[in-house]
Amino acid sequence: MLYVLTYIEIDVFCLLFLAHILLKTQGFSGTEQEVLTFKKVIYLSMGILLTDIIWMMTENGIIERQMALDYILNIIYYILMTVMAFCWLKYIDLRLHWKHMMKNDFFRNLFLSVPIMVSMVLCMASIGTGWVFTITDKCEYVRGPLYFLQILMTGGYLLAAIYHALYLTAHSRQKLRVHNARVLAFSVALPIIGQLAELAVPGLPIVLPAITLSLNVVFADLQEQQVSTDVLTGLNNRRRTDEYFQMIASETAKEQRVYFYMADLNHFKQINDHYGHIEGDNALIITAKALMEVSGSRDAFVSRLGGDEFCIIWHLPENTGPQVIVCDVQEELKRQCELAGTPYQLSISFGYSTFQNDSDSMEELKGKADQMLYENKKIAHGER
Repeated sequence: MLYVLTYIEIDVFCLLFLAHILLKTQGFSGTEQEVLTFKKVIYLSMGILLTDIIWMMTENGIIERQMALDYILNIIYYILMTVMAFCWLKYIDLRLHWKHMMKNDFFRNLFLSVPIMVSMVLCMASIGTGWVFTITDKCEYVRGPLYFLQILMTGGYLLAAIYHALYLTAHSRQKLRVHNARVLAFSVALPIIGQLAELAVPGLPIVLPAITLSLNVVFADLQEQQVSTDVLTGLNNRRRTDEYFQMIASETAKEQRVYFYMADLNHFKQINDHYGHIEGDNALIITAKALMEVSGSRDAFVSRLGGDEFCIIWHLPENTGPQVIVCDVQEELKRQCELAGTPYQLSISFGYSTFQNDSDSMEELKGKADQMLYENKKIAHGER
């Protein structure tokens, strides 16, 4: 009796804690798809907790125990677990900007959904076959012969998420992305550790607290990012730019071809004067999208320093000229304007400098890039 009540208390605490996290995620930065997917993980986790609470209430006699109810609760529990793990994978890939997850590809999504469909079939078929679990005449839960296959499908999504995160840490030179990847990999590892513990000691109430803890790890990381994110565009802000510069400054002597870009919108004042400040804000958002689209695939750091001033720090690959990103941004900016249907065409001027040694300060690099930017702005405005 005491064990059951303690179990329920732990679940209720986790449920309330996730509800708190859900309320606090309102207004978080990130793409709409990222925020929505993170909320899905929270909602699904709350559903799992609620199912588990009802199950334990039947164990305690608070709710009359019936075989049909036990089957329904376990089927819902296992299916929600698998869907939640899938959403974890999708969220992590979105956070790390894996391009294949940014595209709504029907066949890819169908393929990734196969374990969910298999889980649904196995769980519902267990009513007559006992494949995943069975409920005895005395309403006792017994694992079935395919129980570990069900666990493997859920764990497979989580292992894939960890693999993607660790792969990025090994191949990315963008330090903030590496940091995010490590945090996400750790957060996903927690439910796996919890599941292994429960497999070793059946009845140990640790999986759901582990899921709650993993969501709290991500939530704490998101809170930290909030203070370093530009509210309007969702890009890194000046504070994060300073932090990132310090982060990489000690390594630049070893790194080759690290470029510091300054970018400034052309004719931005005219857009504000002619179309108003709301449309001016929209122009900044469109510019941010273009910069992220181009720099995201190049593993570059992008920020808004203020006004219409942007910054890119890029580890330039071999056999790639510094003008490549400039041309690609101009093309992407044109495409974003067409998609948004703006009554004007945006263009952007660039200036850049390169790290020469680890004694270069951010102000020195910014000064050199600003000088080139100033010259390019004069050309763009027809002053030369």
